[in-house]
Amino acid sequence: MRRILILTALVLAVGINATAQHQRFKKTRSGLQYRYETRNRKAPQPKVGDVLVGEMTMMFGNDTIFSTEGHPQRIFHVAESAFPGDINEGLLMMHKGEAMVFAVQADSVAERVGENRMPPDFRKGGGQTIYYTVALHDILSPEQIAHEQDSIRAMLETRKKNEGKELAEYVQTHYTSGVEMTLSGLYIVIKKKGNGLIVTPGKAVVADYVGRTLDGKVFDTSIDSVARAEGIHQPKRPYGPLSYVVGQTPLIPGWEQGVYGQPEGTELTILIPSSLAYGERGAGDVILPYTSLIFDIKILKVEDPSQANPPNDK
Repeated sequence: MRRILILTALVLAVGINATAQHQRFKKTRSGLQYRYETRNRKAPQPKVGDVLVGEMTMMFGNDTIFSTEGHPQRIFHVAESAFPGDINEGLLMMHKGEAMVFAVQADSVAERVGENRMPPDFRKGGGQTIYYTVALHDILSPEQIAHEQDSIRAMLETRKKNEGKELAEYVQTHYTSGVEMTLSGLYIVIKKKGNGLIVTPGKAVVADYVGRTLDGKVFDTSIDSVARAEGIHQPKRPYGPLSYVVGQTPLIPGWEQGVYGQPEGTELTILIPSSLAYGERGAGDVILPYTSLIFDIKILKVEDPSQANPPNDK
């Protein structure tokens, strides 16, 4: 679940430009300047404690400091005003479906969050202004958030309970023989046994791999062509075999246990329970909590770094 952003992180707004900053504003009694971009007066308004979903951008001078324009998300946890004319006062003025621009005194914000968290061009006492634009798409009450959290907890408990059974069933369905199960719950399938140097602590290993979930979704690979075929190619990533030193490079335990003791030239598949991978936290949007992983690995090279440059006995 995305972290709820709060004012102290200096977030906010939707498509404001330098010219629009100087259009006519109204002012509240506390000094908050505001302007409506769109109105929806009959819609619900937020209350303190609600979480707002929408788009926001923050501008300081002519620079956009932060923006979620085009990517609606949870943008605010509405709180009591921290100082006269702060953004929370403005948020409480809004209705669902509206867009507003707010102008907040930069000095007031700096006093609250600290000058070190202000934009580089901030000058104390300079009379500068931070412009926020907020497009409010939805309002989530504390009760809705609590219900959502309960649902997430229930989902995680179900995933935790069913993971071992699902992994075992997957192995039975896809492999009729040649499967080794370790005491830790890792499954190893040797497709081709090599005959080179063995993977042990301190050895330098070079390997190609494809990582996928039980439903066949590839989430990572060292192979450019596979990444392109699976639609996960990252243009700026330098694809190529993974190189690491056993015991010195942090890898998930399931990988280390599966590859340990295998000789150079081995091709294998390891099926890893989440307890030996990313566990209850998961990793990103693809690897959810309590997700078993599958790695197809080719051990291309195993070397002993200590023997790379043998001493000259002459």
